[in-house]
Amino acid sequence: MECCPDQADLWIALVRLETYDNAKKVLNRAVAALPTEPLIWITAAKLEETHGNARMVAKVIERAVKKSLPGAGVIIDRETWLRDAETAEKARPPMVETCRAIVGAVVGMGVDEVRRAGWCLVL
Repeated sequence: MECCPDQADLWIALVRLETYDNAKKVLNRAVAALPTEPLIWITAAKLEETHGNARMVAKVIERAVKKSLPGAGVIIDRETWLRDAETAEKARPPMVETCRAIVGAVVGMGVDEVRRAGWCLVL
């Protein structure tokens, strides 16, 4: 990874080869090397879900979407993230908690306040 620190796919491949504890360390290094790469954060959420840490899944996604990625200058594209949520849901095994966390974090983004209020009235 020292030779190719800007390759998200290589970081993800390394995560898959590591134990849970080492994978978390690799992901922390990946975030440091690629602070604008959403795939790293989604992989971190999936890792937590795989190990039964549903609470951490939501925290990881929330931190990525609300703090870390915007802090690094990334504009969160709601549609792209919703596609990532769908991909997580269709994965084998399904990553339902990751999907749920992504949808929860981005569903209201880009929706103006009047529409949101209207949605609340309809629901």
